[in-house]
Amino acid sequence: MDDVRKAAVDWLNQSPLYRMSLGSRELFHTNFLAWLFEQYPSSLAIFGVEGTGPWQIRREYKHIDIAVFSAGETRPRLIIENKVKDVVRPAQLNRYAETTFPDAASRVVLSLVPFDNSASGWLSITYLQLHLLMTKWLETEDVGNARDSLFIEEYINLIRNLGLICESAFDAASIENEYWFGRNAYYGELSRIGFHDTLSKYQAQIFARQMGARLSDHMTVAYRGGETPSGKHVLIWTDLFRATPCASFVVVPDAAKHIPRLEVQIQGRQYRHMFVHPELENAIEASASLEDQTILRTAVEQLGGYNWLFGREKHAGCFAIQRPDGSVRHVRSAMRKPLNSYRPNVVYQYLDIDADGGETRLTVDELFEQTRHDLEFAFALLERG
Repeated sequence: MDDVRKAAVDWLNQSPLYRMSLGSRELFHTNFLAWLFEQYPSSLAIFGVEGTGPWQIRREYKHIDIAVFSAGETRPRLIIENKVKDVVRPAQLNRYAETTFPDAASRVVLSLVPFDNSASGWLSITYLQLHLLMTKWLETEDVGNARDSLFIEEYINLIRNLGLICESAFDAASIENEYWFGRNAYYGELSRIGFHDTLSKYQAQIFARQMGARLSDHMTVAYRGGETPSGKHVLIWTDLFRATPCASFVVVPDAAKHIPRLEVQIQGRQYRHMFVHPELENAIEASASLEDQTILRTAVEQLGGYNWLFGREKHAGCFAIQRPDGSVRHVRSAMRKPLNSYRPNVVYQYLDIDADGGETRLTVDELFEQTRHDLEFAFALLERG
């Protein structure tokens, strides 16, 4: 940890205002900005809104964090979507821009990392940039109330220090080299200030976008919440489960609904094949209560699940899988049972991922080609019925 980031972490941990912000995160920042706009309307110039008002400030209006109206008008002069703890989701912004607030004069997404969504008319402002904009405004604003001045200055320092830490930690170029599979130098720092899970979400998002961009040369891809293609495609989505980044690639054939559903899922250091079928529900429940997978394994066999899963048995701790070049390789799996399950209707098997490589483990560099190969195989399976 360099001296600048160490000082920023120490400052945040000693700041009572930052401690107060931890309870509600995004709501805290939204409420502070709304208070600032109401008490000092000239502060709207920070976000490019000019005029004397009067202004009406609405919070959580139609699910947007802040909407600013000139009195008597129905068209918002400014909307702000605040993503201090979460990642920016393009589909959500597109929905706001195209459906909920198509006539908004100005749209701002406030986040820890830069985000380019200019196609939908959103201006990206990071919290580090916000600290500079607020500092410039405060230099020309006469805040006569000593208490208000103290809180505004403390808030500016808060977002400055938070921004300094995240500017390095959320660097997309460095994340693209290791995603979450390596030993991230910033994870410990972010853990100290309660933002490690935000980094994990961002890592998953970048990984999925990179994978999607490469897959799109071979097949149609779509992202959850975005436009749905009419033909067969791969639906990509990301999330955080048990504080672990997860990226899923769902095979969607030509039919609107297909049984079974086949997925490739990469969570933590597991490369998974997931088999989803409504008729698995009773077998999963029975196997869970009996602690015996005989019933479940029989059901998976009858439903054709082993055509997609890695195998009925491991040998010397490994599954035999087909490489993209057609050869067979033995890859280690730390699974303790033949099948893992999600209630109520999902079973899966996984292979181990190792950032440092290894003869019997998938490396990060191998993930794209293996995923592409397996998704193409999944489409072929579904087409054969």
